[in-house]
Amino acid sequence: MLVVSKSFPADGISFGDLKRAYMGSRVTTNGKQLIPVTYPKGSPERIAFDEAVLGMGPEQVGLYWIDRKIRGQSGPPKDVPNAATVVWIVGKVDGAIGFVRASAVGDDVKVLRVDGKLPSDPGYRL
Repeated sequence: MLVVSKSFPADGISFGDLKRAYMGSRVTTNGKQLIPVTYPKGSPERIAFDEAVLGMGPEQVGLYWIDRKIRGQSGPPKDVPNAATVVWIVGKVDGAIGFVRASAVGDDVKVLRVDGKLPSDPGYRL
């Protein structure tokens, strides 16, 4: 599930904007710049997300970020150690966006729609 703070000024995001944000592009939704957070390299959550959203495996993702660094472009999303930290950061940092399992969603965050769909809807892409 994709989560943002309760005060985030939108209820959804396009899949394209989500992908761009996690690939280092500046993405603004309703006036808020997205600040993506992710899990450490090699974690099952990160591998699954990167494959579903970025369309890349771990090696490809690593090469992508090396290439951006060489070109002087923005770096990767901030790695955090676990879902509890994702929820805490997203709940406290204006514009932060992250992904967690349903069991980790807390009161300080809301689930963000992707292309108008919630995780319970058919065709949800995460």
